[in-house]
Amino acid sequence: MVWHKNLSTIPLGPVVVVIVVIDIIATVAWAAGCAGPGSAVPIEPAEPSGPAARTLPQDPIGPATAIQAPLRQATDLRPRTLATGALTYAVAFADAHTVVSVELRTDFALAIRRIDRDGKIVEQTHISLGPADIDIVDLAIDRTQAQAWIAALDGTIRAYALRDGRPLTRWHLGSRATAVALSADGRLAATGTEDGIVCLRRRADGALLQCIAAHEGRIADLAFHRDRLAVASWDGTVTLWTTPSLTISAHRRLDRSANALAFHPNGHQIAIATSMTPPQRSPATARTAPNPTGAHSRPGHIALWTPTTATTDQLRTLRGHQGPVTAVTWRKARSGDRLRHQLSHQLISAGWDRRVLAWDLATGIAVAHYGPFHARINDIACDAQGRWIATAAFGDGVRGSATALLKMGDEPMAPIVYEVQERR
Repeated sequence: MVWHKNLSTIPLGPVVVVIVVIDIIATVAWAAGCAGPGSAVPIEPAEPSGPAARTLPQDPIGPATAIQAPLRQATDLRPRTLATGALTYAVAFADAHTVVSVELRTDFALAIRRIDRDGKIVEQTHISLGPADIDIVDLAIDRTQAQAWIAALDGTIRAYALRDGRPLTRWHLGSRATAVALSADGRLAATGTEDGIVCLRRRADGALLQCIAAHEGRIADLAFHRDRLAVASWDGTVTLWTTPSLTISAHRRLDRSANALAFHPNGHQIAIATSMTPPQRSPATARTAPNPTGAHSRPGHIALWTPTTATTDQLRTLRGHQGPVTAVTWRKARSGDRLRHQLSHQLISAGWDRRVLAWDLATGIAVAHYGPFHARINDIACDAQGRWIATAAFGDGVRGSATALLKMGDEPMAPIVYEVQERR
């Protein structure tokens, strides 16, 4: 073991031409390396960097830029509510028809729900995870073994069988556990703690391979891609490690909290959810005051990082959220999607502004806005086919969804707003 230190509807007619022209100008401007007058999101230029392992200069964020491209209002969108009257901390898909979430009512439970093609629940199971006094803050799925893994602030990492709910594994980390991730082949498990320690284990027998004092703040998220492990921390840094040796291959320092991250499926790019300060609010505050105030009300953004071992390090900034961004994921473009002619996957983000945004990376514009939800969104997940986005939020039992599904369809090429009408 090694230690290292309600928008009004815009009528059709001449305005449609304006929208098309604006979109064309934005696309051309981006291709030229600058943000044109129709571009909603300024794109940061590539910045020079030295060796990949050194800390790069801080990202010049600048003031948040509101979306300037016209937004078209769509018909109301009613999400499929899976749970109300609960606080949902995390959510994931075990397969195309199984949604798994960590929910708190009187006690914590692992909710396992089978859904049909229309998103209706056909079967559900709840596995008790313990009393409400210890938060369970992260969830990961091992699809090779049909297991759910959780990280709890009592310092434990636990695994449960999805088929029957049997407890399988319990590791004690010696510090409050804040993150857990499994490699795609199920061989490795990574854990993170509140004091910045990252450890790598063999999943099968729990053998400890490496532990690294990786960050100065809480480990907020972990993600595997092949032989690489990405780590995001509330100290404002993101680090890329080679596994299983846990040698550093790239490092990026931001001027704000890194709250969540996700590899693009091709592994070349990492989406990072950020906020000015770490997103720390109690469940009671989140329910009684769904709109953050103070530093938490300042817009967050998504950083798109392309780490490389060459002489350049690319970082793009996507602005559109009006509060801390707490979750990012990549959605596979389906056969009917117009975005397939551009990209194979679409970036989806969510945050404390109670909205889910779908991005067109060719222009840097959020082309679909879902919201507002009743409460802030803690986590999102996408199924492998790109049909559904699952959301996790702190519902209040009267209105609003704790766990819900958004059905994804043919996304527009011009910005559009979906007004979410949650079940009352």
